[in-house]
Amino acid sequence: MTHPIRNHAARWIGLITLALALNAALLNTVTFAQQSAPHVTLVGRAILPALSYADGPPSGVALTVLKNVNGVRVPFSTQPFSGLSAITANAEYKGTWLLLTDHGFNKAINSGDYLLRTYTIEIDWHTAAGGSGVASLVTWATLADPNSRLKTPLLASTPQRPLTGSDFDPRAIGYAADKSLWIGEAQKPSLLNISTNISTTGTVLDQIVSLPAGVLEGMGIAPSGKLLEIAQHVGSSITISAFDTASHVLSSGLYAYTLDAASDVTSGWLMINDRDLLVIEQDGLANAAAKIKRIYLVTLPTAKGAATKTLLADLLAIDDPSAIATNAVFNPKPNEYGLSPFRFAFESVSSVYLSAADTLLVANNNHFPFGKGRDGVSAANTEFIQIKLAAPLSNVQLKLDNQ
Repeated sequence: MTHPIRNHAARWIGLITLALALNAALLNTVTFAQQSAPHVTLVGRAILPALSYADGPPSGVALTVLKNVNGVRVPFSTQPFSGLSAITANAEYKGTWLLLTDHGFNKAINSGDYLLRTYTIEIDWHTAAGGSGVASLVTWATLADPNSRLKTPLLASTPQRPLTGSDFDPRAIGYAADKSLWIGEAQKPSLLNISTNISTTGTVLDQIVSLPAGVLEGMGIAPSGKLLEIAQHVGSSITISAFDTASHVLSSGLYAYTLDAASDVTSGWLMINDRDLLVIEQDGLANAAAKIKRIYLVTLPTAKGAATKTLLADLLAIDDPSAIATNAVFNPKPNEYGLSPFRFAFESVSSVYLSAADTLLVANNNHFPFGKGRDGVSAANTEFIQIKLAAPLSNVQLKLDNQ
């Protein structure tokens, strides 16, 4: 019979060996920050104003003492439609986009009256051919747990009440093979499985709480809907775990992602096939202070080890030959940073999606009302842009037809 102490020691030795192997691989990796940025072009832009709201109960009561944040009066008589943390093509309404919002007002303790929702929007892109440049709300669904499927205690909700930003911090969303939704959230961290019919209420089907310790920064779901890759920030590195959506089996710590700088964070994590992902890496700075806002193609190895990174776009160096960003439809102001030349230099660039094999949709999280806009003073809008890559991506299995 194997002695339990020896068995435990053997597992630790295995983990240490894997860690040493990963560190050796990372030390031999190219310095990604020195890669030349490929040529990318702005081909579409749309704006959702900072002061956008949806029906619902009053919110932001915990902010009352502040009275005014970046020119916005707090609290609110309804629900702010802001704080975009992820986007995907909407499977229920063709031609629209499904948005996931974060936990609301900067901290969980402030967000007990901020309802967790998915929002459906339409985007009328402004391109070289015209267009209003307006993103508009179609409908939304509020997340709830009427069947008591959650496995962790809630701070602000009960089975009879909707989930709020005090309960979870949603970061990523995607459709499973059965058309239900998986949401990766950072507060526990955990995975939430949500019912398919999200027209009015997103009902919790299950919660996976067996994730390793570490801040969940993103979650990619394979085009098949059968596999999740979960990215967690541990110390100064990113570890990636695989989760089977059918068996609910988690294989933790399979891969490692090397950051350009130890203080960087990641977001996006869009799987375009079973091994390749689009990842946003960035500093937490905005406007002229921002130095790192990059999108990489990340390829996972066939076995455990370090992922490889290929620079696809530098969001601080986007060509705009058609002067899309400064078109009159956006009412541009002289004090707005990064319109000409065009830069997507928001504090948090949260989302990326593939519109076509050579075109990316990119959006920011405006952290309303705390995030500052292009003028460095006012509350930030939510901006959506489309950028054309230098060359189409290959082996794309993600469904691209969202028209």
